[in-house]
Amino acid sequence: MSPLTVLRSLLTAGSLLATSLAAGWSPPLHARTASEACLQNSADQPELAVRQASAILSAPSTDLPLRIDAQHCLALARQTLGQGQPAIQAANRLLAMLDTAGKEDRPELHQARLDAVTILARTGQPALIEGQLVDIVLKARAQQQTALEVDALTRIAQLIFSEFRDDRSAQAYLAQAEGMARAAGLSLRPILQAQLPIALDANHADTSEHLIKQLRTEPVADDTGQAMNWRLDTAQARIDLIMQDPVTARPLLLKTLAAQRRIGDLAGVRETLLALGLAESFLDRPKQAREYDLQALQLAETARTDTITALHQLLDVSYKSQQRADIERFGSRLMALGSHARRQQWKQSVRHIKSRLGPPLWAPATVGHRTQLAGWLHADRVSWLTRISLLLSCCSLGLIWYQSRRFRKRLQLSTIDPLSQLLTRREATSRIDQWIDSPSVPGSAGTSLVLLLVDIDHFKRINDQYGHAAGDSVLTEVANRLKSCCRRTDVIGRWGGEEFLIALPATDTPSTLALASRICETISQKPIQTPSGASLQVTVSVGVSYWPFVPDNRAPGHWQDALVPADAALYAVKRSGRNGWASIRATPKALGGNIEQLLRDPVQASRQGLLSIHSVHALEWPVATDTPDER
Repeated sequence: MSPLTVLRSLLTAGSLLATSLAAGWSPPLHARTASEACLQNSADQPELAVRQASAILSAPSTDLPLRIDAQHCLALARQTLGQGQPAIQAANRLLAMLDTAGKEDRPELHQARLDAVTILARTGQPALIEGQLVDIVLKARAQQQTALEVDALTRIAQLIFSEFRDDRSAQAYLAQAEGMARAAGLSLRPILQAQLPIALDANHADTSEHLIKQLRTEPVADDTGQAMNWRLDTAQARIDLIMQDPVTARPLLLKTLAAQRRIGDLAGVRETLLALGLAESFLDRPKQAREYDLQALQLAETARTDTITALHQLLDVSYKSQQRADIERFGSRLMALGSHARRQQWKQSVRHIKSRLGPPLWAPATVGHRTQLAGWLHADRVSWLTRISLLLSCCSLGLIWYQSRRFRKRLQLSTIDPLSQLLTRREATSRIDQWIDSPSVPGSAGTSLVLLLVDIDHFKRINDQYGHAAGDSVLTEVANRLKSCCRRTDVIGRWGGEEFLIALPATDTPSTLALASRICETISQKPIQTPSGASLQVTVSVGVSYWPFVPDNRAPGHWQDALVPADAALYAVKRSGRNGWASIRATPKALGGNIEQLLRDPVQASRQGLLSIHSVHALEWPVATDTPDER
């Protein structure tokens, strides 16, 4: 930066200070110009950023470069606030200013043009993707401006996914952008942010978790990132929903929603409301789900951005509660948005983009290889809906039948984990609850249960070294081998990540321990083949517990209380070499004792005759605050 530029920035910042103080905001603590502070606040404090930008633009002495920065800030802040029409107006004014600036070749001007065109594309003008965004990529490529090319490619990929519903092409361009960024040593944060919604919509919990962890560790410029952290919390809750655990997701989403409303991130609020709608739907509360989905739809309409997701969830809720008027209302809107003609326009736009940019230079990532995106826009279904729409007299019946299919599919997805084909956590819990509530169920042996927690050893290492496709193969094969070890009447569920739960009616201790040993041997005896051809020797650790935890206890508590000692036994196996099992149960002498107190020192409790512990290894018990570095 030249001395004259520095002097001009300092003088402008000083001039702005008096104006901005009158507008009701305080200067940043760090030594940076007011325009830089405004751009920073556009994400985390958009209302403040609007006031800052307005103060700069209203000052008569403000020169063109600073006016461009302020207009840039205003457009971004309006977008964050979900103000569709004002954001469009601000973006158009910004483009006009950039045209006035002429041939100045400064990075901040390229960034401003890129943001302006992206805002316009997201708020109802997707044709700009084919035109100006592709022009930016080609210009950056010709001038060897790698950072600009990577940024523009990432924006194009995001818009292809969100506006044109083409996740495969989006992933291909993201993979290309990632390869270029890694080669040039650029930050991967924007690319990871673009990959995350694709992974979430594809119901890939492990990939989404991996992306969130990377984003939380990626460096953030200055002290920005508050809004992004809350959006990552929403994504984390979405993973809980993928794992069919709305009870865990809901409190986090409510906390996130309050924080996002406090900082004015209405774009983030919209995503959190949609997640809350899903959570309430999973909890069989259609009234609350409809309320959240309607709020999300209103925000999407105000922002003039994607309304399809909100409409889709509202249609699901309407069918669930059998609201015929809502089914017709939301169904007709979705039919218009997903019409065959519109779908063909989207395909043509993507083909045009590819013809101008050329095919992606890197192969598509594997995030979408088992995509389960909302099926509304699937080509076969769209054509079916189009044909049905021609029969106006049968439109209502057709929508009801279609939603019936979707509801049955949703119900199946809520009971069967799509990757492992085992019961989901929610369904496994429900099955065990039925056992407890119906002791007359054949084979339930009263209400006594054996619970086994099975965790794959070094699963993180498998993902890191061989990729998530290999990790998925391991999860699938381990699930198959677990089924081969158990009876059809046993409950086997994917409890979370790489952990599985097996529940069966109580048997004698030798039979239970024989089952735990058979599980370990079955999984470890034969290597697992991955899609890349690698042969992996996989082992598991098993923690065994019983319910009631104390025999003959007439007030045994909830059966999930017995998972606490099972998890403690599992951790002890992990610390003691893995590839083994451990069983723990209280003795009648411990009647009236507290599980947590008994587990504070299991060795001492065993010596006192309060716990009965069996294991294939000599166990090393962790202290209360200790956890293994890698399961």
